[in-house]
Amino acid sequence: MLSSQVLIRNLKCILFAPVPAILVFWYVLFLNFVVLDFYLTSLVSGGDVSMEGNPIARLIWLLLGEYRFIELPIWIVVAMLATFLASRLNLYLGLFWIQLLTFNHLFGFLSWFPYGASSWIDALNSTTAEYSIGLLSALLSFGCLSLYFICTYALRVWQRIVV
Repeated sequence: MLSSQVLIRNLKCILFAPVPAILVFWYVLFLNFVVLDFYLTSLVSGGDVSMEGNPIARLIWLLLGEYRFIELPIWIVVAMLATFLASRLNLYLGLFWIQLLTFNHLFGFLSWFPYGASSWIDALNSTTAEYSIGLLSALLSFGCLSLYFICTYALRVWQRIVV
């Protein structure tokens, strides 16, 4: 009986602990860019699956057909749950995950603009371009995460010196 009470108490601590503000900030950015990417992809492509650069998104688009709009709420829920779980396990893992998704959708959104941020990969084939965007997103995520870690550490050191 005692072990079940401890389990329930631990479960409550995990589920109802506050989510760090930095994760909420990046999740809101993710929501903005995923909606913009989804909307602009649907608008500009006009239903032409071959215009989608991401092979996984292209496959989902082919499978869902006219019900492609289901993909957006699924992305939002999956990202929210993954970020929530990662924040409970390791804050830096959660940050890296949501930043990676955010940058991927940012580049997906910007890729539709002429001379946009990803026009430098127009000469490459679709698979190489997708890997390039993924690698750039991972590098930017790692850079943001490193900057966050350095600033947090410096602030802690500074607080110890002042106090």
